[in-house]
Amino acid sequence: MGMCLYAIKARFRSGQLKKIFPDIVEFWKQGTAAHQWYQANRSRCGSYYQSRSLKKKEAKAFQEKKEAYWAEFKTKFPLIAEMLKGVKEDGHVDGKWQKHVPVLTLDPSSSLSGQIEFGDDPDSWERLAVFDNILYFEDEMWSMSNLTPLANYLKKKFKATKVRWISEDEKPGLFEAIPV
Repeated sequence: MGMCLYAIKARFRSGQLKKIFPDIVEFWKQGTAAHQWYQANRSRCGSYYQSRSLKKKEAKAFQEKKEAYWAEFKTKFPLIAEMLKGVKEDGHVDGKWQKHVPVLTLDPSSSLSGQIEFGDDPDSWERLAVFDNILYFEDEMWSMSNLTPLANYLKKKFKATKVRWISEDEKPGLFEAIPV
């Protein structure tokens, strides 16, 4: 599981993208900051492997750390937390495997892996490209990334009329391969 080239392409109503592009850039910057913060802090609570064998008192302490972690994440990155609201995955909660759990309640050690991908470096927002009413972005990301939360948020928050994403594993010539 290495890196792979991903692309996302969004269509907006005529004239709309030019007006909201600065807001999209700020959102993207918050996304790259959230990704870096997550990578640096994801082990702060320990891991779900450890939490499965915790005694009651230790489990309570783990739960408190986890809640503090997610509260800090939501405060630092409100747009990204909003993007992830409603995103569910299978994962460990309180040491037990559960299905369809909100990602912002799961053990932080792996819950956002591939969910908050905005490029491979802090300045990735500079690669956002505008072609009339089309927003386009491509960059190296973890090969198991899921850009669906990002695509859905571009529709919900920024009113994109159509958004699609793809990875080079699926198709070469990414810009041409994404119909919007």
